[in-house]
Amino acid sequence: MKVAATWSYATTEPAAAGASGTVTGTKVVTVEASEAVPARSGITAWRLHTVIPGVEDQVTWQAETSTSIIRYRDEVHASGSTDTASLQSTTTYAPSKFRIDTSAARMVTGAKYTESFTETVTDAAGTTSSSKPYGWKVVNTAEPIAVPAGAFTAVHIQKSNGNSSAVDKDYWFVRGVGKVKETSAAGRTEVLTSYNIP
Repeated sequence: MKVAATWSYATTEPAAAGASGTVTGTKVVTVEASEAVPARSGITAWRLHTVIPGVEDQVTWQAETSTSIIRYRDEVHASGSTDTASLQSTTTYAPSKFRIDTSAARMVTGAKYTESFTETVTDAAGTTSSSKPYGWKVVNTAEPIAVPAGAFTAVHIQKSNGNSSAVDKDYWFVRGVGKVKETSAAGRTEVLTSYNIP
C-alpha cells in the first residue's frame, strides 16, 4: 500500500426486498495515510477511505505484515463525510482480522485454515462483542481472471462465516494490485474497473 493509491470497483447486487432486478453502483478505495489506529494503543496501520456514492463512507485501518494483510478497525459514516458528527458505527477486531494470509503454508492450492477474533461493534443501539470464527480455503493460487481493469493471474480464496461450512464470499487477489473481484452468497459482486498505485 502507498498513500494516494486508489482502486475503483463496479458493484452489482440484488434489488431491495420486494423489488426485482439488480442495482449497480461504484465503490472507490483510497489509501490516505499511515497512522495510529484509533483506540488501539501502539498499533500503526494504513487508513483506507472507501466511498460508496450516496450510500456511505467507510474508513478502515489495515496493516501489511510479512505474511498477511490484516484489518484492525472499521468506521461507517453517513455519505459524504468522515467527521465525528457523521459517524454511524465502529467495529474493532481483536487481535485483528485477516484480509488475506500470504504465508507460504497457506498460499497453496487446496490449503484450508481457520481464524478467530473478537468483533466489537458500537452503534446507536450500544456496544456488543462476539467471537467470530472464520474458515478459509485457497481454491487456486494461479487462476486466470479478466475484469474491466485487465486480465490477471489471481489467488482465488473462499471464506466461510461462523460455524457454517457454507461459502460466504469468494475473493480474487493479485500481488502488486490488490483485490480484483469479490462475490458473495447474497448475490453482491465487485469487479475492479481501474486502479492507480503511485
